[in-house]
Amino acid sequence: MKDYVVEDKVAVKGSYTQDGVSYAYQVTNLPAPIPEPDKIVSASAEVKDSENNPVSGEAAAVSVGDGILRLTGKISSANKIVVNYQTKDAPDAKKIFTVMYEGEAFTATGDNLNGGVLTVGTAPNTTAYTVDLTGLEILPAQVKVTGGEAKPDIPEKIQNQITDTSYNEDKLKETKAEGLEAAAAEKVENSTQEEGKGEVVLENGTKVDEATAIEKLGELHDADDTVTLVVQPYLDIKVEDYQETDGQKFLKLDIEPKYNVIATTATGQEEIVVKPATGSVENPNAVLVAEGQSMTVKTDVTLEIPIPADLAKDANGSMTDNLYIEHLKSDGRTYRYKATVTGDDSSGYIATFTVPNGFSTFTALIDARKGILYFDELNSAKDYTFADVGTALPRPEDIPGKTFSGWKIGGTTYVNMTDELLKELSEEGTPVTAEAVFTTNGGGGGGGEEPEEWVNPFKDVKEKDWFYDAVKYTNQKKLFGGTAADKFSPEDTMTRGMLVTVLHRLEGEPAVDTVADFSDVKATEYYAKPVNWAAANKIVGGFDGKFNPEDPVTREEMAAILHRYAAYKAYDVSDTATLDSFRDGGKTSSWAVGDMKWAVGAGMIYGRENNTLAPGGTATRAEVAQIMMRFCEKFITE
Repeated sequence: MKDYVVEDKVAVKGSYTQDGVSYAYQVTNLPAPIPEPDKIVSASAEVKDSENNPVSGEAAAVSVGDGILRLTGKISSANKIVVNYQTKDAPDAKKIFTVMYEGEAFTATGDNLNGGVLTVGTAPNTTAYTVDLTGLEILPAQVKVTGGEAKPDIPEKIQNQITDTSYNEDKLKETKAEGLEAAAAEKVENSTQEEGKGEVVLENGTKVDEATAIEKLGELHDADDTVTLVVQPYLDIKVEDYQETDGQKFLKLDIEPKYNVIATTATGQEEIVVKPATGSVENPNAVLVAEGQSMTVKTDVTLEIPIPADLAKDANGSMTDNLYIEHLKSDGRTYRYKATVTGDDSSGYIATFTVPNGFSTFTALIDARKGILYFDELNSAKDYTFADVGTALPRPEDIPGKTFSGWKIGGTTYVNMTDELLKELSEEGTPVTAEAVFTTNGGGGGGGEEPEEWVNPFKDVKEKDWFYDAVKYTNQKKLFGGTAADKFSPEDTMTRGMLVTVLHRLEGEPAVDTVADFSDVKATEYYAKPVNWAAANKIVGGFDGKFNPEDPVTREEMAAILHRYAAYKAYDVSDTATLDSFRDGGKTSSWAVGDMKWAVGAGMIYGRENNTLAPGGTATRAEVAQIMMRFCEKFITE
């Protein structure tokens, strides 16, 4: 069966015989592309004084996503933030709006701004962005925030593997991080000792205030000197690997944001002269109060990182448009970002990309694979690249009596874009049809009475499997369906959206009138109603305005969600247990300790191999099915 794309509105199926061979054909019309509304593609924020001069030592950053333009940082009340932004339809036209502190509140003014909403584009192809200023604060007096130089480390063995001899530690020091200063400003608080003054919070919770600064300065401070605390964020960059595998080069970097705290009597940032721990300098006026403090970044940071020339060019020697960054988090989550490459052989090459998910290990690689999927049930097509690997494919509405199970593509059913699927699409070279697969509601999902006899629809679930009874139980209860008509995918990772959907089904899929304020939960997604219900009943919370529905749920998150659901149902949640018996019980996040103690005491969660609890580890669909069976058997009486 082949699909033929034609211009006029026809859809014809049929068959014919030639030379004794029967052929089936299908002529399909791909829908004409619907014009996409204009949208913001880049934005930056700069602090300026009343005369429009750039201000150093104050921090502001802007991030854009899901209809929200969010500003963060700290500035003096006399200054302002100028936001520059470009849109898809007018990338060369820089547009601005201004944020000022007036009447004890931040306000945004500018063209196309109305009631805190910025509208871009020309009707009808417009997009509205809510301008969120809640992340802005006034910077306390005598505290400044200014970025420091990156600190790179390239082991000699790896340096010898890099054929670009101009790429070295000095080159990596040129790394820039827009938004890092605004993140570091979170370490600044108003002083509890003296009104109008500021203090800096260190990694261990200790606070550095003016008195501490004066004590550290010692003889460098005179009674009439003004003392300034400077927070200096920087990136600690270690090159972990650089090699070629199957003809593909990649650069692996471990990047950790850190900050120093400096006390100084200098009146300007450029005048600071730090007294070294050993040796001497001329006219020192500053001391290092704290060095190498670890910093958690929760806001977007745009990185400009030098890369070797080999990673900047494609096989033909031209500047590549296919550089991607694979971001591996310590909890196993993986994100992929598209990078933009600029530069030349003489000045070197720079990879620019935005990091919305904090810092850890980043791998830069070239991946030219591209493909197009045509979704028959949605009558729409979508382009896919390496950046989409691991993301969910679109989901159509369920139909009466049936539940959507996935998209059948080339004989296999998918719910996510996989590396293997992208490879197939790229090799095909033309749009590939994805056929929607629906299963009847006897096979999972959606509530209802338990069937008298269960017929196992899943080829990957056998009676000898340890999870067989759990899958049978939860499928009969219609808590779990399959990832395809004949697949349960027991070893697939359970996501936050999946878990909340299971609880919503357990509750009988109640309707809810409120919509949760999560920027990443779209109304069209299958988990939208479950998330709205769970949030309305305080069963789940979010992360800085996001729910992260596609992220794997950790074991401690699962314990917290189940604990809250049990409390919401007024079940007896008095069970508890110590976590000290587990080798890693102490690694449970402080906010989840009570939840994990309950989950262990109630018999919901058991330890893993080597007597570990793995609170930050993820859970498979089979493991969650087992836990849900325990939960139902303990609390729910038929």
